[in-house]
Amino acid sequence: MRLDVAAQRPRFTADEAVGWGEALYGLTAVAAEELPSDRDQNFLLKTAGGESAVLKIAGSAEVENVLDLQNQALLHLAGRAAVAGAVPRLHQTRGGAWMARVPGQDGQDHWVRLLSHLPGVPLGEVADQPAELLAGSGLLLGRLDAALLDFRHPAMGRRLHWDLAHAVETLAQYGPTITNPARRALVDGFAAWFVEKVTPRLPGLRRSVIHGDGNDYNILVSAAEAGPRRVTGLIDFGDMVYSATVFEPAIAAAYLMLDKEDPAAAATAVVSGYASAMPLSNEELSLLPALIAIRLCISVSLSAYQQTQEPENDYLSISERPAWELLARLAQMPPGLLAERLRTAVGEKNDNTSIE
Repeated sequence: MRLDVAAQRPRFTADEAVGWGEALYGLTAVAAEELPSDRDQNFLLKTAGGESAVLKIAGSAEVENVLDLQNQALLHLAGRAAVAGAVPRLHQTRGGAWMARVPGQDGQDHWVRLLSHLPGVPLGEVADQPAELLAGSGLLLGRLDAALLDFRHPAMGRRLHWDLAHAVETLAQYGPTITNPARRALVDGFAAWFVEKVTPRLPGLRRSVIHGDGNDYNILVSAAEAGPRRVTGLIDFGDMVYSATVFEPAIAAAYLMLDKEDPAAAATAVVSGYASAMPLSNEELSLLPALIAIRLCISVSLSAYQQTQEPENDYLSISERPAWELLARLAQMPPGLLAERLRTAVGEKNDNTSIE
């Protein structure tokens, strides 16, 4: 599993993005704003009439059938009423295709897609994140996974370094780039816990296609002026994978616990929201604390590695500081406490979720 983000990322200009929008999709844009991204390059294209769409240019190493996995999943979800309005809509090219290849200045071709621009702002840009928003985030991911239960694609079983099923290998490969001894010991301790508690149970866990990256910058919420905020959408399907279903709420909880005064309460809100749409077994609930911790360990390990490749790219380390702080707090939490709070929360009726 390689992680050569810098070498693979497209490097198109805003003018080029406008040109591809016109040539491929007939979209006459008057402005193009580059959006933050890890391995892709995304441009928000705006027309004179106020319409907008996102031109998504894939990295040169992205594989066609994996991109088709994302495309087909979006098309599948577009037909499910529970989530259709909360995910981007895929546009066809002038020739009727779902994506096209364009040449880059690096001599490599890149796949291009055009997606609808969902309204709202990233949850990560909202300072006040009450339990209702966190539960609404979990609820949307639960509805999404429920809608994907009958979805199949030849590329869904791909190997991905973010997939928690491969956490041990990922940490062995990228963990050594953590140079601080205390931090490295923290990650090693959680890795040992994962091997003891989770690894033996992995083969028996329920599996399905999951979004795989429900972080607070991929979850969209309504603007403040629209009244009480509510969850409105989910973007970035680049980490979709067929894996253990319980990984979905674990990943979301890991990110939505960051910078919270009571991270356990944040986790219970996310997980209870998810479970209201996608029920979780007692075994899945018992594994969540270890899964949450291992996702954070993967995040800080990959961040450490990527910073050696691109020390000037702040986006790659956007959640690193709070992740280390949360790992330290989890290490001090009494064993079993978080799992018990999660079981209690899921067992109670929760009518406070808020989603459009």
